[in-house]
Amino acid sequence: MKFYKEITKNCTNVVTIVGDSKKIVLPCEKIAFAYIDGNHSPEYVKNDFYLVWDKVVSNGIVAFDDYGYDLPQVTKTIHQLIGEQSDKIKKIWTAGLKTIFIQKE
Repeated sequence: MKFYKEITKNCTNVVTIVGDSKKIVLPCEKIAFAYIDGNHSPEYVKNDFYLVWDKVVSNGIVAFDDYGYDLPQVTKTIHQLIGEQSDKIKKIWTAGLKTIFIQKE
């Protein structure tokens, strides 16, 4: 977290939200990029996705941590979400061992 804080300290348009995603309210109407790294239960993965997805702008991106690694329930849930939203997805790609990016149409 220290490295992240150092990198983003001068980014006035970055909002980091730490907390239970079922209890938070996003402080914005539109999102260009969301990075999700939270509770790994399928219920939370879905909740986290839908918390941001409708606010993601065209060509915006939602990224998930812990994809395709040692938490198969996370990967399976993300695949289900991709299937549910396939008509609204422009591009999908992975980076490194555990991150997937989903770009909105």
